[in-house]
Amino acid sequence: MNRLIYLSSASLVVHVIFTLAGCLQSKPLLEGHWAVVRVVDSAPISAMGPDDEQAHVGQTFLFKPNEWAFEDMVCNEPTAHSTPTLPQTFFDEYRIEPEQDWLKGSRVVEFKCQRGDFVSPVLLKDGRFLFVLDGVLFEAKQIEPHSP
Repeated sequence: MNRLIYLSSASLVVHVIFTLAGCLQSKPLLEGHWAVVRVVDSAPISAMGPDDEQAHVGQTFLFKPNEWAFEDMVCNEPTAHSTPTLPQTFFDEYRIEPEQDWLKGSRVVEFKCQRGDFVSPVLLKDGRFLFVLDGVLFEAKQIEPHSP
């Protein structure tokens, strides 16, 4: 009887570990239309001036299961996954001062494209994400979820 309880407890622990691991590595929900809503900050060295930065506000992303697109950049057959990278590291890599709101409850998401343009990591939180383009940090918000 004790052995059966031990095996059941061990099975439960293994199940919980795999469930938590699956949650941590779950595919981020990005599909749908997103719009750039603001310029957050820029790195000390950036390829854009203020007019160029503002020209991106209002631009839209389209994330579909087989393609992601933003302006003239296209990522074919994309995959996305959360990483163990800390949000602070995301900001540090680009030498951008973090907004405190983004340091808790957000996750770094990396992309891979089978064909097409390279897509840099984003910081995802509550239907919003931050991304860097030419040394400028932008915020995008989901404006419409993907419909099949």
